[in-house]
Amino acid sequence: FFLPRRSGTCRGRNAAMADRVREVMESMVPELEDVQRRGLCSASEVKVLVRRRERFEYLVHRPRATRDDFLRYLQLEMNFEALLKCRRRRLGMTRQGPPDFAIRRRIHFIFSRAARRFKGDERLWMQWIDFAERRKADKRLERIYGRALAVLPHSVPLWTRAAAWEFEARSNASAARRLLQRALRANRGSRELWLAYFRFELIFAERVQRRRSALGLDGGAGAADGDDVAAGSMADGEEAVGEDDGEDDGEDGGGLEVGDEDEDEDGGAAGLAPAPMTDVEGAEGGELGGGSAATSAVARYVYESAVAAMPEDVELRLGCLRACGEVEAGAPIQAAIETSLRDSFGESAAVAVALASLPLDRCAAEPEWGSAHAAALRAALQSLDASLAAAPSAHLRDACVAWVEAVTQREGLPPATVVRMRKKALQLCKAAHAAGEASPSVYQRWAALHFAAALSAADVSGLLPDASEPDAALAWRQLGGSDGAHDGALQLALSACEAGAIRHPQDASLACMRLRLLLARCGERPTLSDLAHLRDLFHEVASALRGTPGALCVWRGGGGGGGGG
Repeated sequence: FFLPRRSGTCRGRNAAMADRVREVMESMVPELEDVQRRGLCSASEVKVLVRRRERFEYLVHRPRATRDDFLRYLQLEMNFEALLKCRRRRLGMTRQGPPDFAIRRRIHFIFSRAARRFKGDERLWMQWIDFAERRKADKRLERIYGRALAVLPHSVPLWTRAAAWEFEARSNASAARRLLQRALRANRGSRELWLAYFRFELIFAERVQRRRSALGLDGGAGAADGDDVAAGSMADGEEAVGEDDGEDDGEDGGGLEVGDEDEDEDGGAAGLAPAPMTDVEGAEGGELGGGSAATSAVARYVYESAVAAMPEDVELRLGCLRACGEVEAGAPIQAAIETSLRDSFGESAAVAVALASLPLDRCAAEPEWGSAHAAALRAALQSLDASLAAAPSAHLRDACVAWVEAVTQREGLPPATVVRMRKKALQLCKAAHAAGEASPSVYQRWAALHFAAALSAADVSGLLPDASEPDAALAWRQLGGSDGAHDGALQLALSACEAGAIRHPQDASLACMRLRLLLARCGERPTLSDLAHLRDLFHEVASALRGTPGALCVWRGGGGGGGGG
């Protein structure tokens, strides 16, 4: 028997890897000599750094290198960069020198090799982008985004982040618009991209309006240029000094270009099929007339395109409506979006509640309750009434009662407003019962709300923290004692439960609440007639719920309560 000899291919591969590592290590010699000459590191520290770098180079050059190998290597270099920064500050070196730029180039070099090895790792690309943004490496960021989008054309976070960087950091609205349009060609069914594009056009329209106001222009062609956004841009003569100084050469282009990656395995942006997408470059400001309606015309077109691409997506339209409330330029479009929502999804309870919540959500930034909150609450209630008048249904009435009740739980709500909102919820419950569209949960809320209406405004927060709980009435009875001061409210709650039992005789939760309210009315010393009534009612409920899912709660809740009484 003979031991197998190592093949020549294996020896050649190892020799080639050693040559590449040696080449990389030799390229470090000038920077390490400069660090030692400046007194930032001692000779022994440089030796330790060289040994660690060589070990990591062999790890990342092996055929089966892992992502953690690159991350640990990057952590070593970032720690070394932080050490150099601390020692420069201690030695009084205020200006950055060649060692600082060299270590940053090395970090980018490691990121580049890791991204080439793990092209589909979106988190790795994001980490590289985060590092480049922290170092203000704009020119390098342009290349990073180009490579990342070429290999990950279906990554929505990458597209939106690249467009936001072009718009916010570089004040290049045209490049941001082109990126968003290109992203939508590759991901036409992405709600997040459509919302980002719509929000971008709204913000751009608002900046155009502010620029016109600052220049004293009422309107007219040529009042604003899409590539020159005054609001948010840097002042004249002010430049951001970052890592690119002394590191990258070349002119700054008119926006990042996708497709810099040599090997595109995922069908990158260079191979994207040009889906029908009307170009709005000519309408970005220069060809629009004055006024908010004109500057928001592009945003309106984007909304219509989004609805045409995703007609059944309710959250897309609601997101566009919320974006209109965040930006002043969205006011001309808001009414049209609300109309389209009511026309297309008029029977949807989620849409009705969302439309009612919008006015109050816009006042969330103001902590104290004021006139704006009161006006928003009136508008919300009017929206609910309009939805109920247009398409009443049991599900919609249930959602409306739950929303009004949830409003009473908001922090900082005046006690008088809490009482009025509880009365409004009672009115909604009565209307649902009269229309025959009350669900079991509506009857439970109706019963619990009678106690909330009977309590004084000062006692609401302490005695009844959540009126939607079935045990709320019993808890109140136990806290309030047996003086009978609010027996009328207890009787009204029982009447609501009995009305619900007639409409929904096989609902277990409603039956449990009815039994618990009767136990609360009996008090600690029930009479024989009370016990007989409880026994008859229990047998009646048990026979009605026989074979019904959830009937066990009657035996647990009703029986347990009776034993306690």
